[in-house]
Amino acid sequence: MIGCGNDPRTQLGNGDRVEAERFMAHLAESRAVQPRVVCICGSMRFPDEMAEAAAEESLAGRIVLMPHVNVAMEAALLANPNEVKQALDVLHRAKIRMANEVLVVGDYVGESTTAEIEYAVHPPRSRPGAERIVNHDALDVLGPAESLDAKAERLYREQAAEHSDCPFCQIIAGLAPATIVRRWPGALAIVPRGPVVNGHLLVLPFEHVADFSSAAYVSAMTMHRAAELAAESEQPMNLITSRGREASQSVFHLHLHLVPRAVNDGLALPWWSGKSKRKDPHA
Repeated sequence: MIGCGNDPRTQLGNGDRVEAERFMAHLAESRAVQPRVVCICGSMRFPDEMAEAAAEESLAGRIVLMPHVNVAMEAALLANPNEVKQALDVLHRAKIRMANEVLVVGDYVGESTTAEIEYAVHPPRSRPGAERIVNHDALDVLGPAESLDAKAERLYREQAAEHSDCPFCQIIAGLAPATIVRRWPGALAIVPRGPVVNGHLLVLPFEHVADFSSAAYVSAMTMHRAAELAAESEQPMNLITSRGREASQSVFHLHLHLVPRAVNDGLALPWWSGKSKRKDPHA
C-alpha cells in the first residue's frame, strides 16, 4: 500500500514508474489547460446530426453543449410550444455565452438558428475566447455585417429559389402577392386565391416542409397558430390538411385550411368521395 505523503513513483517498478509519470504529466496538463467548449446549434429536425457532431467533438477533446432532443422534450413542446420554446431559447443562449465556438449542424437554417448565429456573433456577455463560428456540413454561416431581418429575407429568397414551383415559398419570400391576415414568428395566415366560403384561411409555416408528417415540430407549431386563430371565433369550422395527391393535396408545402361552416352551406366534407351515401351520419 502506498503511504500518505510519499511520492508513489518511488514505490513502483521501472515500467510502472514510467506509466505513473506519464499519468501525472497528463494530469498536470489537463489541470493547466481547460478544453475548449463547443456549443452545437441547429434545427431540432437534425437530432441524429447533432449527436454525431457531439461525438466527433468529444473524441477530439472538446466539451460539448447542445440541445436535448428526446420524447419528453417533444411532448413538452407539443403541450406548450410557446412557453417551453422561450425557456429553451434562454437556456441555449446561456450555453452559447459559455462556449468558445459554435458549431451549426444540418442543411437548413431557419429563424431560430439564424437568431442563434446572430447572438453568437454579437453576444451581450460572453466568456473570454468565444471568438468564432464554425462552418459545418458546408453550411453558409451568416456574416456579422448583415442584420437579422436581412438574413431572414435572404434565407427565404434562397428557399424560394430552391422550391421555385412552390407558391407558398414565393409568398413567404415576398416574391408573390397574397392577402396576409396574421404573421407570427415562423408562420403566417393568408386568404387563399379561391376561398370556398367567406373567412376561409390558410395557415402555413415559413419553413418548406411537404406535409404534416414531414417535420413533427413544424406541424405542431403550425397547428398551434391555426388553433390560436380559430379560437378568436365561435363559428363552427373545419380544420383540414392533406398528405399526397390522392388525399387532395395540390401544393406540397404544409398548410392548414380553416373553413368556417354554416347550416346548408352546400360544402361537402372533404373526406366524402360521393361514391356512397350514408343515411346515418354517425355510422
